[in-house]
Amino acid sequence: MDTNAINSDRHNDQHETVIQATAVSRGVAAGRAVCLFGTKRQYFLTHIENSAIDHEIGRFRTAVTTASKQLNDLIKSPDIKAKSSGDIFDAHLMMLEHSTLAADVEAFIRSALVTAEWALRRVAENFSNKQAAVSDANLRDRIADFEDLCDRVLNALDGKAVTLPVITSDSVIVASIIRPSTLIELGRQKPSAIVTEHGGWTSHSFILARELKIPAVTGVKSALKLIRDGTSLSVDGFTGALTIDPSSETLEQIKSHTFVAEPIKFDAASTRSTTIDGREIILRANIDLVDPAPLLAQTAAKGVGLLRSEYLFQDVSVGYPSEDAQFEAYKLSASNCGPEGVRIRTFDLQVDQVNHPAEIREMNPALGLRGLRLSLADRPHFREQIRAILRAGAYGNVSMVLPMVSGVADLSTVREMIADETAALAAQGTPVPPMPLGAMIEMPSAVLTVDDIAKHADFLCLGTNDLVQYLLSADRDNESVAHNYQTLHPSVVRSISMVFRAADLQGKSTVVCGEMAGSPFYLPLLIGLGAREFSMNPDSLGAIRQVIGRISFDECRELARKASVLETADAIEAYMNDFYRRNWPHVFPGGISSST
Repeated sequence: MDTNAINSDRHNDQHETVIQATAVSRGVAAGRAVCLFGTKRQYFLTHIENSAIDHEIGRFRTAVTTASKQLNDLIKSPDIKAKSSGDIFDAHLMMLEHSTLAADVEAFIRSALVTAEWALRRVAENFSNKQAAVSDANLRDRIADFEDLCDRVLNALDGKAVTLPVITSDSVIVASIIRPSTLIELGRQKPSAIVTEHGGWTSHSFILARELKIPAVTGVKSALKLIRDGTSLSVDGFTGALTIDPSSETLEQIKSHTFVAEPIKFDAASTRSTTIDGREIILRANIDLVDPAPLLAQTAAKGVGLLRSEYLFQDVSVGYPSEDAQFEAYKLSASNCGPEGVRIRTFDLQVDQVNHPAEIREMNPALGLRGLRLSLADRPHFREQIRAILRAGAYGNVSMVLPMVSGVADLSTVREMIADETAALAAQGTPVPPMPLGAMIEMPSAVLTVDDIAKHADFLCLGTNDLVQYLLSADRDNESVAHNYQTLHPSVVRSISMVFRAADLQGKSTVVCGEMAGSPFYLPLLIGLGAREFSMNPDSLGAIRQVIGRISFDECRELARKASVLETADAIEAYMNDFYRRNWPHVFPGGISSST
């Protein structure tokens, strides 16, 4: 059996098998498997004469034009309902028209005297190999986008299209990987769920799945070997559980989760999120879009709690965007965020994600030049970003957030740089308003010195994803140690409590970011530990808002008090399950899972 099969439930059905996958799009569904094995074409090395170079380049340029038209049509298509969906294919268009792709292919045709198909495949393979070596999972997820784009051009070169199987509303798609354009095609036929071997939360395909309200799980090793066409499956996009041949009892149980799966409609005039005993909880949005206005209006979020500025890196080979390019992007965000404003996180990158010299490449970038460390090691580029953010501050309520802060010294250094750049801009006739400075708390050193950090920062941001990873020395994207990534580990729960207490003593706010912030199941525990502000992916806001309105602050405090003294993650999870069943059965009829 596959190594990630963690449970074979024999109580109700002799053949039911539960595999623990990773949830990437919330919701629950059941249906019959439809397996997509892929139809990658074979292209053989074919040399051409010098006299045929111009003809071959002409074929390639025509194919690029065709692909560009297809992408523009797709962006305008009624199937692209959410702005972020359009942004994904805008990024494809940018890669096609403004990156080095076309120039690299044409140069390869000229130098190697080969067909356009062979040149494109070689350039694509080189890019994919380079991205695959990057340690950051977010950039590795971009490989699917690039291969999707190249396949679009290859299809235009030979005039053939890929035919997908017939999908019905009870089909569960099973594949090695799902590409964005394939997801859009599948979305038109409304499958019930998606199961893949590869991908991550930030994969554009799963961003689309969340917008299309299709439950999805990933990380299922050898899924296409374990599952055959027509196999009965149930998918839990909250816990990550994939059940093969589910029993009738299991199929009944998953229906209890539909409460948080349903889309939420908001009264735009009522943006408060209040517990049943009157405590307001502030909800903000995490975004990586230029213009957040439509999203904020749709979700009633109170501004942008985290603008991930690294979205400006479309291609690792291009390097840092210019100061002016950054300014224009930040200015648009600042202008459209309303009075609640936008908090711009400076580049949270690793050294292998930017075009640095080979001599500073690292064996383990996650523990090397990353986040603020990398910015401080490359101060000319960091100063450009600081200036761009300061300039954008004149167009709205803007704050700056520093990733991977290790201690007070980091804050002091950056404040000096901000003061220098503020003075320089004023001398150039560009006065800027004061810039609030926040610190991401996601390193053990930051937790242990959070009392000091809270004195010097204007606000704190609790980065739960990296905090869990670094506290437990467990890479959540490494399948061999993923079981050690325990969000409810006592060290995590107690560290979170320390952060809230330190901020409260200094009268500073703390906003919870990361996947914990967007999980309805962790919400009561976090509120009980001291959380009053959350910033999350926009698709999570509806469920979180609805849960807040059905729980009480006092009961959250009781939950947190008892959970904080328990000694294992399993004990905390069991206690929370029991507490939810006793106190809020109408909110959490299916309980929780620490993998949520």
